[in-house]
Order: sequence, then C-alpha cells, then structure tokens
Amino acid sequence: MSLSPPAPLTADPACHEPSLDDRLKERALRSQASAASRLARSAPKRYGDNRRHDATLFSIPGFLVLLAPALVLCPGGLAQAPPPSNAEQSALIEQVRQKALEYSRGLPDFICTQETRRSTASHPKGGRPLEWKSYDTLTIELSYFGQKENYRVVAINGKPGNKSITKVGGNVSLGDFGSSLSNVLETKTNATFTWERHDKLRDSDVAVFSWAVDADHTPFGSWVTTFAKKRAAKWAARGELFVENGTLDVLRFTLESTAMPPDFPMKGVRTEVEYAREAVGDKPHLLPSRSESTTTFADGHAAKSETRFTNYRKFTADANIKFDAQPQN
Repeated sequence: MSLSPPAPLTADPACHEPSLDDRLKERALRSQASAASRLARSAPKRYGDNRRHDATLFSIPGFLVLLAPALVLCPGGLAQAPPPSNAEQSALIEQVRQKALEYSRGLPDFICTQETRRSTASHPKGGRPLEWKSYDTLTIELSYFGQKENYRVVAINGKPGNKSITKVGGNVSLGDFGSSLSNVLETKTNATFTWERHDKLRDSDVAVFSWAVDADHTPFGSWVTTFAKKRAAKWAARGELFVENGTLDVLRFTLESTAMPPDFPMKGVRTEVEYAREAVGDKPHLLPSRSESTTTFADGHAAKSETRFTNYRKFTADANIKFDAQPQN
C-alpha cells in the first residue's frame, strides 16, 4: 500500500503565538505521552510478540501532537517538550496570585462540619516506620462569616461539648481556608517559585510549582504549651502548589517547615490541603475537602491530624450540627 505525501505545512500564527493556557495543556499532553512511551518501551515482550504499536495522532489549536514518542510538529520542525519559559512561569504565578488573593473575598458566609481524627506515635528504633495510634476524634463546627474563620469543638469522640479549638489540647492546625495559601502568595512574603512538572490530580491536569519562604519573611509559626507555659516560634517553609490547567485554581497546597529554632520543642511541621468544588447555596465554590498535618517533636514522638470537611451550607444564625451516629475512631 502506498501513501501520498502529506500536504505542506503553512505557517499558522497560532503555532507561533499560542496562549499560555494552550502551552500548558500541550506540555501536559506531551508529558503524559512521554510517560506512556517509557512504559511501553519498558514492558516485557511476551511470546515473541513483535507487533507494531500504532501511534495516536490528534490536534490542539496550533499543534499536531504525536504520542509515542512525544513530539510536537510545528513549522520549523520537531522539538522536545521544554518546561515553560521564565516569562511564562512568572505570568502564571502572577495569575494564580491574583486569583488566590481574591479567594477569601469571593467566599460566601457558610458553615460546615469538620471531623478531625488525631493520632500519636513514638519514633521506633532501627529506622522502622511510625506506628500511629488514634487517641480521639473531634467534631468541629467551622463557620466562615465576614471573611473570618471560627472553630467550635462540638463533640469529642461523639460526646457533645462546646470548646474553643485552642482549648482542647493536642495537635491542631488552622488556616485551611486559604489563609496559608494567601500568605505564600502575598508579595511581602517574598516567596520564590520554581517550575517542577506537569502532573495529574484526581481527574485534572495540573502544573506543579515548588515554593520557598525564608526565615526573615515567613508568616508561619507554631506554639507549644508545656506545664502551663506557652512558647511560640516562627520558621522558614517550603512546599508545592498544584495548579489546575485552564481554571488556575490551586487544587492542592503543601507546606513543611525547613528551619525550626534549635531550642524549640517542635522539630518539624508538614501540612497538605486538598480543595474541591462544593455547592454553597446555588453556586459551586472551591473549598477544602481534606487536610493532613503532621508534627514531630524533639523528645521523639509525633502527632498527626487527619481532617475531612463535609456538609457545606449557607451560614445562618440557627445553623448547628446534629449527631446521628458515633464517629469512627
């Protein structure tokens, strides 16, 4: 069978000047294609199977993308997928910054149920992994009113109560509703951002950036109360932003300490928050769906909080949480 030669390519302006979003999508597709190609090459041949693996060809505006291997065909030839240019990275971060800083202002007044399972562990000898033991589950009424968060512990292990979250003792983490993210993106924090990779998070294509904040500009800190004495410290931090292609929403935010004061009882903090679209009233909003925070201490033990956020609804003066079942420990 003979094939006719392809028609000559013409210089399409869209190929020379694609939008930032098109470039991110195109690079994500090529990154996925490259991974699939490596997987196919590494797969063992079975029973002498020498069959040809057909490539898949499809198009996006201004590009022809050939999977396995991942190459882009534009006037001017074939090229491997590079990371975004420095200018593209700066433009993307600036757009993410503006959207995140407007995040809290765009949130409606709401209330939700926060269930936090807390565990503790001692560092075992011999490099074995931590063995976590759950010690309680907090049911928290979290209200967001006038752009401020309020936490009220309404049950501990299913037994009703009424306490401020700072009065229950143990490991607690605050700031899941955008304040930590906004702190990183504020210009006064002087954070540095570095392109890492294209990735997949749940069903979304994301661009992953790492970030870092030094000790002189950090907004992050912890406090420890021992023998009725409260100590506080600020620390440098780093983490990653998982930015959804197209919407520029941050779907995952991670944070970890990098330089705790040497005499402080805490030795390390790590937090991860994932966001999802939840309906509040008749509109969807990007809100936390889960978070996890781990703290290690100088005496060798560690504490962990695993949180789920559910039952988002509009804030009303008589809104409350009802207990229909015992929380699972």
